[in-house]
Amino acid sequence: VISAHQLKLAAAAGGDALPVDPNEGATNEEVLKRVREASEDQRLRTVHVAGLADGTTPEMLKRLCEKFGEIERLKIDKDVTGAAFGLVEFRERGPAHICKMQGKFLVDGRVITCTEAKSMVDEGNFMEQMIQFQAPILDAMSMRNILTQQGDLRDKLDQVRAAAMEFASKQQATVDESSLGQE
Repeated sequence: VISAHQLKLAAAAGGDALPVDPNEGATNEEVLKRVREASEDQRLRTVHVAGLADGTTPEMLKRLCEKFGEIERLKIDKDVTGAAFGLVEFRERGPAHICKMQGKFLVDGRVITCTEAKSMVDEGNFMEQMIQFQAPILDAMSMRNILTQQGDLRDKLDQVRAAAMEFASKQQATVDESSLGQE
């Protein structure tokens, strides 16, 4: 992960923000490989469920799909035509594969179709899980340098510090009053 400070320095120098250290490049390649593998795994564990009735709730979809295996998360949405569909992410690939292979089910007089999903149930959650921080001490030092160099950020940081100190002193005063009342 390249810090904002490193990006600004590279942009100011007219260069690119690629890592200079060859070992860091290998690490970035490894991280990208792991992200691709995790994305593929999540895609294979996710099933697109079409043909849902308009009033279908997440609980109803869960009851239908949990017969195949443990569900990690799911959501119900509408496509561009307004038809309801579901995305169900199973904890393991096996149940998702079985569900996709069986394909069509008759539920309450409706044909429900299960196919391979082209999107994730929660892409934001996936991306949050994939964030990795390298050298947090260096990143903290870079952030400190950025804060000291940018006046508007420094003023805001001073305001936050003052508010935190005021809050801490009020909390301490409350603790002191309650301990005096107990004696």
